[in-house]
Amino acid sequence: MVDNPHYSQETNGPYETHGLGRFSLEEGGDLSDCHLAYATFGRLNNSKSNAILVPTWYGGASKIMEQAYIGEGRGLDPQKGFIAT
Repeated sequence: MVDNPHYSQETNGPYETHGLGRFSLEEGGDLSDCHLAYATFGRLNNSKSNAILVPTWYGGASKIMEQAYIGEGRGLDPQKGFIAT
């Protein structure tokens, strides 16, 4: 994992990580020990039909998504869907 305070949980809020192992890149090369960081909001229903994946693009952090778009009455409402960023 990158040791950079910008990507810490103190800065970006709580998140989980999932190890992908060796990850091959489309243009060649690979990442030898790739980890995916993610945060979830809401509950996944039994049929798993309410999942919403929101990629966080370049910044690699979900905090701005949570502050601006995720919340009761917002575009991504955790009461209505299971949101993963």
